[in-house]
Amino acid sequence: MRADLHVHTLISDGLLTPLEVMGKAESAGIDVLAITDHDSLAAHTQGLPTGRTRLIVGVEFTTCHLGREHHLLGYFRGLPPASFRRAVARVREERRERMREACRRLTTAGIALDFDQFLATQRSASLTSAHLARYLADQNAVSSEEEAFDLYLRGGRSVVPLPSTPMPSATEMINCAGGISVWAHPPLREFDSLIDSVVSMGIQGLEAVNYWRPDADPLPFVNAAARYSLITTGGTDFHSNTHPCPLGSRYVDESLIGAFLSRL
Repeated sequence: MRADLHVHTLISDGLLTPLEVMGKAESAGIDVLAITDHDSLAAHTQGLPTGRTRLIVGVEFTTCHLGREHHLLGYFRGLPPASFRRAVARVREERRERMREACRRLTTAGIALDFDQFLATQRSASLTSAHLARYLADQNAVSSEEEAFDLYLRGGRSVVPLPSTPMPSATEMINCAGGISVWAHPPLREFDSLIDSVVSMGIQGLEAVNYWRPDADPLPFVNAAARYSLITTGGTDFHSNTHPCPLGSRYVDESLIGAFLSRL
């Protein structure tokens, strides 16, 4: 069995439509696929055709915990309740306001950037730093998207405010809606100092494998999951055809995600 439980479409910061992603997954022999767009479930309301590939409903939240940004994945057996979808819409609006503030800060730093003009060029309602990086490169404000991240959008230099959604709140929101909450690509360096507090939130799983960071050793996460009785998941964090791991080139199997699948 081949599975990829972390994939994005152009509904958030990917570059392919949900239909194109499903087609690629089918062609690549992916048996289980989770579309996990940032702050959006729209891909799962389009009636996507499924053949050999099982589609799992997913969403990714950007949250804050102890002054740092952390990502949280939520997985569902079907479309979650309307109350959850309304909460997702509120989080998405908060994300938009963070991008508005980032544009203001860039203007203050000497890069004239009108938020409404930026917004008019975007196909996604769920704006991310990746959209801003592409826009800065398109406007020749930087030489490349990578330079945009290096100068303005990454680490301590980032002009994007920290998300206001606390990680415990997002975890509770997923759990109360009947979903499976999973800590996405946990930071290895800070992992040992954070895991107790994250487990106390009610987190249900750890993303042990994330091929966006192919050098990351999954063993510490697998061992921690066993120690805390958590499930494990994994995926490519696929965004586009230029992604370091094209869809289907890497995958996780039942040995890693068997417990996860049994809960859905």
